[in-house]
Amino acid sequence: MIYAFLKSCCCLCATRPRYAPGVTIEEDNCCGCNAIAIRRHFLDENMTSVDIVYTSCHDAVYETPFYVAVDHEKKKVVISIRGTLSPKDALTDLTGDAERLPVEGHHGTWLGHKGMVLSAEYIKKKLEQEMVLSQAFGRDLGRGTKHYGLIVVGHSLGAGTAAILSFLLRPQYPTLKCFAYSPPGGLLSEDAMEYSKEFVTAVVLGKDLVPRIGLSQLEGFRRQLLDVLQRSNKPKWRIIVGATKCIPKSELPEEPEGNSITSNRLWTHPSDLTIALSASTPLYPPGHIIHVIHNHPVEQCCCCDQEEPTYFAIWGDNKAFNEVIISPAMLHEHLPYVVMEGLNKVLENYNKGKTALLSAAKVMVSPTEVDLNPELIFLNQPLPSRPSVQIGIGDITVDRRNSSTK
Repeated sequence: MIYAFLKSCCCLCATRPRYAPGVTIEEDNCCGCNAIAIRRHFLDENMTSVDIVYTSCHDAVYETPFYVAVDHEKKKVVISIRGTLSPKDALTDLTGDAERLPVEGHHGTWLGHKGMVLSAEYIKKKLEQEMVLSQAFGRDLGRGTKHYGLIVVGHSLGAGTAAILSFLLRPQYPTLKCFAYSPPGGLLSEDAMEYSKEFVTAVVLGKDLVPRIGLSQLEGFRRQLLDVLQRSNKPKWRIIVGATKCIPKSELPEEPEGNSITSNRLWTHPSDLTIALSASTPLYPPGHIIHVIHNHPVEQCCCCDQEEPTYFAIWGDNKAFNEVIISPAMLHEHLPYVVMEGLNKVLENYNKGKTALLSAAKVMVSPTEVDLNPELIFLNQPLPSRPSVQIGIGDITVDRRNSSTK
């Protein structure tokens, strides 16, 4: 649906567009731009084996647009949920207190982001009322659609909603998989987060702000901002105006030897919001997290061509995304097309390494003896107790909160 904003199909139309038989469109505009944009995207990507079954363009608070499609090439039924795009979506994002997950047969303490729990319940209700999944799995019995797998996918708000919707659908579809791109940080309680690793894979690019934002994280972020402002000797207007620019290290406030007095003074009269934030249940991003980072080359002189950063993927620790990192890239690296570019560069880097490995294998051993497991794309799985991760030949210390290493 974002595609419609980037490449509008028309300005005026005399008649409503005609869709393929068996496609249900809910609340699209007079031109049908949203549904056409989805179909056009598939054509641009040469995905001719995809059939759209249902598209909901209905947009309200706690009611997120989504579509359902059948991918005959991959043999999957796909539920795709839109990310934050409207003020109504923003209100859903802001309803961040914890809500119990309404999962059948589970009476534990699974909690989730309230706004996204309500959005997931809405989508599940629509799927049941319109019998959308029954239509999708019965789309072409001759091609075996009855036995296709179920995939739930989304970005940002859509990623969080997709992860929670997967909880709700899993009792009926135990083999479903969820792919959550740039999911919100304050999404699932710890026990729910651990359980989600069985069926959710999340992708986070670099210093993306959203996977590090939740009520508890916002409280820590607020404390850090107040502390920096208190210690800074620069005009506050300059700090605000230059919020998205890099600040020379020489202008950063010095870290005092003991700042307990300053901290105590800042919290003498906490507001009601502060109390609420401090008392909130910690919530974490979902699933196994693929953290895409990039390693910048050593700085060169101005007359030399700068090398492109090298992209890697490591397994991220859900609890490590507990602090907001102020960076010019923290919003840019949340955009869906930037995330896809990062993933593509990881694959390019992996394929280059695989080619070099094959060349060496021809000399040293038989190619059949070389283990080219695709999981090599992920560098050594990081252990919580280790301060560094192995990258390439040597050791490079990586702050897993950051997107770049030097």
